[in-house]
Amino acid sequence: MRRLILPCLALLAGVLMLFAAGCGFQLKAPPALPFHTMKIDLPENSDVGIYLRRAIRTSSTTQLVDKAEDAEAIFVQTSYLQQRDVLSYSGGGKIQEYQLRILIAYRITDPKGRDLTPPVNLTLHRDMTYGDSEILSKEQEETMLWKDMQQDAAQQIMRRLAAIKPLNPDDEDE
Repeated sequence: MRRLILPCLALLAGVLMLFAAGCGFQLKAPPALPFHTMKIDLPENSDVGIYLRRAIRTSSTTQLVDKAEDAEAIFVQTSYLQQRDVLSYSGGGKIQEYQLRILIAYRITDPKGRDLTPPVNLTLHRDMTYGDSEILSKEQEETMLWKDMQQDAAQQIMRRLAAIKPLNPDDEDE
């Protein structure tokens, strides 16, 4: 009896995979960027910059360049702000919840400085409970939430980059 169960489960798994492939199911593909070359104008040690560069290198054919003249598009971050605000207090006046917030403003330009998109303001936030008895674990949780928000910001920027329509070559003389 047990000898039959394993082959039957393997056959069932194979049939399910064939069915999923036959109905058009595909894993989510990374967004394709409309540029062949791009410059990310962020410091090398910027966390969002690190995640954004990694996403571009691993998921698109776009080459990252160091010089703005060599790039079809330039990512320019105009502001970056991390905030931690108190969200609620306990009846005894102690902090119960924080809200972590990242505000990123950026624009995408061509080498001549023309905007390919209007300036973008990206806001991400996460709520976090807090307790004095869990200080070390809450510090680790906060660090993980900041990293998660920075990765999320890079993915949102990637999706927005993929939606950009490059300028027509006819428009380049203007």
